[in-house]
Amino acid sequence: MNYDIKNINLAKKGALRIEWARQDMPVLRLIEERFTKEKPLKGMRLAACLHVTTETANLVSALKAGGAEVYLCASNPLSTQDDVAAALVKDLKIPVFAIKGEDNKTYYKHIKAVLEAKPDITMDDGADLVSVIHKENKFLPLGGTEETTTGVMRLRAMQKEGVLKYPIIAVNDAQTKHLFDNRYGTGQSTLDGVIRATNRLIAGLNVVICGYGWCLAKDTKIFTYHGIKDIKDIEIGDTVVGFNGYGKVVNKFNRGIKELYKVKTKDGFSIRATKEHEVLVFTEDGFVYKKVENLLPGENIVVCKNKNGWGKNDYSDLIKKYGFNFKSEELFYIFGCLIGDGTVTKKRSVSLACGHKDKEHFKNALSKLKFHIGDCKSNLYLDIYSTNFRKLLLELGLDYLKSFQKVIPESIFSAKEKLVSNFLRGLFDTDGWVRKKKGKRIAVVGLSSSSKKLIEQMQILLMNYGINSHIIERKSRVANIDGCSYVTKSGYELVIKGLESRKIFKKKIGFSLERKQSELSGVENIRGIDKYDSIPYFKEIIRKINKRHKIVVSREDAKVININGRKRISKEVAKRILDYKYSNLNDTSVDALRTIINNDYKLIPLEIVRKLKERDEVYDIEVNKVNSFVANGILVHNCGKGVAMRACGLGAKVIVVEIDPLRGLEANMDGYQVMPISDAAGIGD
Repeated sequence: MNYDIKNINLAKKGALRIEWARQDMPVLRLIEERFTKEKPLKGMRLAACLHVTTETANLVSALKAGGAEVYLCASNPLSTQDDVAAALVKDLKIPVFAIKGEDNKTYYKHIKAVLEAKPDITMDDGADLVSVIHKENKFLPLGGTEETTTGVMRLRAMQKEGVLKYPIIAVNDAQTKHLFDNRYGTGQSTLDGVIRATNRLIAGLNVVICGYGWCLAKDTKIFTYHGIKDIKDIEIGDTVVGFNGYGKVVNKFNRGIKELYKVKTKDGFSIRATKEHEVLVFTEDGFVYKKVENLLPGENIVVCKNKNGWGKNDYSDLIKKYGFNFKSEELFYIFGCLIGDGTVTKKRSVSLACGHKDKEHFKNALSKLKFHIGDCKSNLYLDIYSTNFRKLLLELGLDYLKSFQKVIPESIFSAKEKLVSNFLRGLFDTDGWVRKKKGKRIAVVGLSSSSKKLIEQMQILLMNYGINSHIIERKSRVANIDGCSYVTKSGYELVIKGLESRKIFKKKIGFSLERKQSELSGVENIRGIDKYDSIPYFKEIIRKINKRHKIVVSREDAKVININGRKRISKEVAKRILDYKYSNLNDTSVDALRTIINNDYKLIPLEIVRKLKERDEVYDIEVNKVNSFVANGILVHNCGKGVAMRACGLGAKVIVVEIDPLRGLEANMDGYQVMPISDAAGIGD
């Protein structure tokens, strides 16, 4: 057996250290026990370029127990533990090529030595193995893994250029690796470095931490128990919707002006966030939080719906303030109509545009407010003459905007559900429609607008009812009608698909206009399609569960389960299958599937992640219990824990300042003191 280490006589000391580390690696011990029985890697050759330490020694021991032929070299000569290398060679008969402090020439000689075995799988920490394989180009492994952020960045660059010649698993993106290594490990290592450099006791010191957490743009909508709020308006103590429950906001931070990325799903849900922010993704192995910069198109983003977090405002006092006695519901219906087809350029009046066949309906609705209504028969406008009414609308947030600049006023997001329903009914009466595709049993309800912002806000409001929708951009085009050419306007459509969503829409919002009510009734029993209201990977996950627990599916079971012929598995079918065969099974994959079903989460493929030109003010919040919150409908992670947690555990008083120059110190401010850097600089040790 070939090897190259410092001294084989160090093996006894190395064996003791390996066993000591083994005691704190319970998960790996369980894997090794299973590998010893099953031998899943029998006949496979593995080349690993990793830190040659006690932890890695236990890893390669488990791999060898699984039947693999393992070859090991060092990814960092400065971290190599010579006694561990000796123990691996002498006791486990693993070829090791690593010497602490080896020069650059020896480093690459060792890499080439492990590659002489022509491995089937490579395990890398920095992508040096992959790099040498591509330069030498003598053979290609079946696949590999990459552990660190730097290595993944190198490999993604190679993939983008089309030069990566074999598949690599980005271990760095795994939730366990990310949490324990990147976040908590980096936090501990930072403090350990300070301790070694200064040789000081941490307990009793004032530790100032600069830079932490992840951030979202200031106008990001957050689902709370008392309505939908911008993140900039969130208050400490607010109850917010998170993953699998609710939590309270215990900290809020203004991070200043930052570079932002746009994350957008295929049906239009989007957030603007810094690249470090983490989004919840559903994979074959369950849920995982991924940084924005590491997201890939096609990954399934978790979107939260049906939490019914409505505001408590009915605005009756505001109505009385301006001397009116009409009901809030009547006002908010007209409010929605004016957002849809209103003109508010005049100081003493507002106008509502309407077609000839709908004019009488809107005139009756306006007459309930007991205003003088101007009805010019030569055009299609109804005028409301009232200076106070104009002021009331202005205070509610209805200012003059061009059609493509329209937004839903903030007053709607803090209003009671009944008022929001009336507002949306008015908006759908003016800009909504019902369509049925000829020859197909497909029907959709939707709304059109030239304002992208308004459509995006509508989508979030509908999610609060549990209504699934997606956004379609309509570009301008030339249409030929009766021999004449017309240029159609560009704009956006919000489309409600699926029978269940249509039922909720009809019950909670619906139309007031009789002709639109009739159109909606005409498609009442047509199912429609909502391909995102299903569970991806369901069949693959069930097969893995069956294999893991050695579950045999009988012919009788197959009749009930019957998933092979289904292209998509709906939540109803998934629930029936889980209740039938897996109700008492203790398995994390089953738990993940039940979480999706019980919370009615949508799993929507990611469409784009791109860096934005504009910078914006960003905020971050920390949520207890659920450690997450819903941002524009998308489930995201809140602030993390790192250096602050480690320093507090060592007895230090942690002080956090609101700057982020290095982005390396990610920490969760769990009740720690927060102050400006100018104040913290004078008291920090």
